[in-house]
Formats: sequence, structure tokens, C-alpha cells
Amino acid sequence: MAKTKTHIIEQDKNGNCFPVECVYLVRQTQPEEDYRNTTIYVFTDKRDATKEARKLNKEYGQGCIFNDKGDFVEVDYEDSYVDGVHYYDVEEIIINPIIKE
Repeated sequence: MAKTKTHIIEQDKNGNCFPVECVYLVRQTQPEEDYRNTTIYVFTDKRDATKEARKLNKEYGQGCIFNDKGDFVEVDYEDSYVDGVHYYDVEEIIINPIIKE
């Protein structure tokens, strides 16, 4: 992971504080409704973001190939047209990366 400079912290259930270096975006793609990699949720925990994306894919996903857990794999072009797809994925974003000048 890239180095970050952050003043954002999170506290776990035991009271331990730790820096938040990245967030996880749950993104929706559904071209018919004009959603293309549109962020719908932001999580600080990758497991929570992945769990939510999988749940949404199982409930709403269509026109795509998903693995057994519900993760988006790819668009199923043989079974769908491009605008008819609907899926969710997770993207990691680093907060305040240190950029070398």
C-alpha cells in the first residue's frame, strides 16, 4: 500500500484507534438507469464493502457472470446486451497519498 498522510482515525470496539489509510467504494453499474461505476456506499472495512456488493449482486445482478460468492466477474455478452447489465463491485481508494514532487 502506498504511504499516506492522514489525520483520519477510526476506533474499534475495544477502544483501539488506528489510522484510516483507504476507503472502499461499493459501485453500481446499470447503464439503463445511467449508473456507470457510480459510488453508492463508502466503507472503511474491505470485508463490509465486499459483503454489501455480494448481497446486492445476488439480489439485483443480471446480465453478468458472478462467482459462487456473488462477486462480479464479467459481463455475459452471450446472454445480455450491454445496456441490460446490472452489477456491483468494490474499488479501493487511498486517502491522502504522499505524492513525490
